[in-house]
Amino acid sequence: MSENRNEAYLIMDYVEGQSLADYLDATAHQGKFPSSTEIVSLLTPIAAALDYAHQHNVIHGALKPTAILFKKASATATSPGDPKLIDFGMNQMRNLLTLPPSDVHYLSPESAQGYAATSRSDIYSLGVMLYELCTGAPPFQGETPGDILMQHIHGTPTPPALINPHISPLLAATIMRSLARDPAARFSTATALVAAAARALNVSMPQDSKGLSNPSLRAVNPPVLSGISDPLNTMNSPTYLSPLPQPSQQTLAASDEEILPTIFANLGDALAKLFSRRGSKKQQETQLSLFAIARTSLEADDRALVGKVYTVLAGVSQNRPADFRGEPFTVSVQNPTEPLLFGILLHPSENIELMGARYQLLRYDPRDVGPQYISCPFRLKEPGQSYLVINFYRERQWLQTIRFEFEGVVQPTLSTTTRGR
Repeated sequence: MSENRNEAYLIMDYVEGQSLADYLDATAHQGKFPSSTEIVSLLTPIAAALDYAHQHNVIHGALKPTAILFKKASATATSPGDPKLIDFGMNQMRNLLTLPPSDVHYLSPESAQGYAATSRSDIYSLGVMLYELCTGAPPFQGETPGDILMQHIHGTPTPPALINPHISPLLAATIMRSLARDPAARFSTATALVAAAARALNVSMPQDSKGLSNPSLRAVNPPVLSGISDPLNTMNSPTYLSPLPQPSQQTLAASDEEILPTIFANLGDALAKLFSRRGSKKQQETQLSLFAIARTSLEADDRALVGKVYTVLAGVSQNRPADFRGEPFTVSVQNPTEPLLFGILLHPSENIELMGARYQLLRYDPRDVGPQYISCPFRLKEPGQSYLVINFYRERQWLQTIRFEFEGVVQPTLSTTTRGR
């Protein structure tokens, strides 16, 4: 990125060719799934490029099919061309609340909650693309971006074999591991993910591919990588599949009296440091007592008229306002002055139509003692007993629930009569 007066612009190579999104539209989205060899050949150089970036502390953070371009000049009958990653660093410029569905589909659960992306966030995004290549659809879908965000945070993907019965149990397990909500449960490197998929598909990894030996990232990475020329060695990347280091002969020859004291001394030091860090972290945490609040604009007798638009306000406050329902909860924070991100999910009865997002994020500022909330309009489609349930979340944890129950009635029609004079 560069700045020229008040204009910001991004300079990158011109790549003539289609994107992975175009490739998906022409293949998996049409039910024409790529072959096992094509899937592995397609993902191998992409994974190598990601690992190369991660080894140099560069996180993509906005990985999606439109951020992968294929060079038309190198395309063959079985390959769309050599892939090239773009949009490095763009995640720092996007607003989580205004992302289009095309971006939200590939967002990791931790990114969906406002946390900084890590290398395993990129691996999650790559796993979403593998899921889509094998099934023809992303793992989570919804009417609004908020619906999809909520599923990333709390949902479980539909088992891919239920969509494409040709997917083997081993491949399904590989895909589901890459989409684990816990980053630590995912593959440690992108190459480890593709290698596991290759084994599940019973095909060989293209070790001599150009993407593995020398990934071309210089033209699309931030300027800080301009001086990097070291080749990528995938065997240097720690993976769950790496063999355990073998003890040396000298270690094996040493006596227990020499080894055990050292082992327990080192273990004691490690445990002391671990509990010391935990203790200091716990001391730094502050408990905030807050209220989940909500209010609806119903009729005076807790009724709602069919066809009329109403509004629900839901949010967080340090005190419960008189005109809101409120339920208390407590959260632990490191810095009581920094904004907090809360998720608000609406569950309406079947006769209610939400006219806004079902799931919304509230950026709460603890320095503001007043109520802070989001709004969502809704209307009744049919008369009858109705309800609107509001769930509040933070960091994947449920906090409170507020439920509104009311009767939906048909709006009375006004009749007019004409009187003669």
